[in-house]
Amino acid sequence: MKNKRLLIIIFFSGLLLLLPCSAIYAERQTRASINDARSAVIDRKIDKAIKIYSQLVSESAKSKSKYSYSDISLLSEYAYVLALGQVYEGALMNLDRALMLGKADSETMFYISQTFALMEYEDIAKLFWNPLKDSVPQWLASDYKDLLENYKTYAVINQNEFREALKNANTLALEGQYLQSTVIYQELIDNYPEQSLPFVGYSALMEKLGFKSKAAELLTHGIEALGDKTIADIHPDAYEKHLLELNKKAAVNTGNTNAVSNNLLNKEKEKTTMLVYAGGMVAKSLLSLNSRFAVFVSEKIYLSIDLGLANSKSSTNYNVGMSVFATYKWLIAGIGLSEQLTKGSSMTSIRSSLGMSVPSKSGKSSFDLLFDVYSPTGKAVGRTYGLSIGRSFYF
Repeated sequence: MKNKRLLIIIFFSGLLLLLPCSAIYAERQTRASINDARSAVIDRKIDKAIKIYSQLVSESAKSKSKYSYSDISLLSEYAYVLALGQVYEGALMNLDRALMLGKADSETMFYISQTFALMEYEDIAKLFWNPLKDSVPQWLASDYKDLLENYKTYAVINQNEFREALKNANTLALEGQYLQSTVIYQELIDNYPEQSLPFVGYSALMEKLGFKSKAAELLTHGIEALGDKTIADIHPDAYEKHLLELNKKAAVNTGNTNAVSNNLLNKEKEKTTMLVYAGGMVAKSLLSLNSRFAVFVSEKIYLSIDLGLANSKSSTNYNVGMSVFATYKWLIAGIGLSEQLTKGSSMTSIRSSLGMSVPSKSGKSSFDLLFDVYSPTGKAVGRTYGLSIGRSFYF
């Protein structure tokens, strides 16, 4: 019997050790793959690079309930390579996706700028990245200029008539898909310079992104195209007044060519810092309700305070404890101490857990299924084996 218990302990200990080892191996494999993708770009094998990046992004999306900073960086890099392959709509969609997920650092801004430059929108490209001030990703430092020169191609993204195209641009801007909206607005003012609405909408978008001077320039053209007409019962004088405010703000930002770095696109990456769990455990002759309040110490590891109420045939007890949990993809493992308090006595146990955590579509919660083993210390009491089912919420 003792040998059997020892084998069970060794088995679960091995699984707990295997979890971080698997995570390290997967991380090394990802680094190797991205180096292969970058090498393909440098060798001008763009189609091959796109396939590798596509696999990396797909694997990253499947492996986590929430994106990490490295995932956001990967999306931006993938978008740039799509632009090299002239898949401009896909490039813009992935860049918008990256910006909606988190912080736009200098590398992300570089990839945005190069995507617009490859589409031959040099003026827009300069808004996001200044070659005289901003850095280039090290792996592209010697090649990005040549890549730009050889792969830039103008392409029309919008295929709709004026009203439908304007509606799409406005809708994309409202949904936070700013870069796709930018291109449609730009195409509209290029093709319909006599129309005021695209200038006004484009100006509002640029203002939201932090480009005050560009917003003022566009609104000036919009007012000129508007003449004495009104838009949605708004008199031209209202736009003139707003233009004065924009010019004042633009003057304050003089010298800050990358104003967006202090605005919307540089929002802090949303991090998961806390977790709250609620669930129950079923064991032989025992039912319990459990809760867990945790703080993440890294992307994959969190520390928790555990509280519970258990009921058996002979007694009701309260559980208080502390645990550490590690996650990898959908796997979760933990170990900790638990104190069972009953009237007039207490018992300390080592609790080990192994199971799976299935994320919800939003990534804000997960459904957890765990196999728990409670091993009492210092007393000749048998182990308790239980199955826990519950839900975790991330903040």
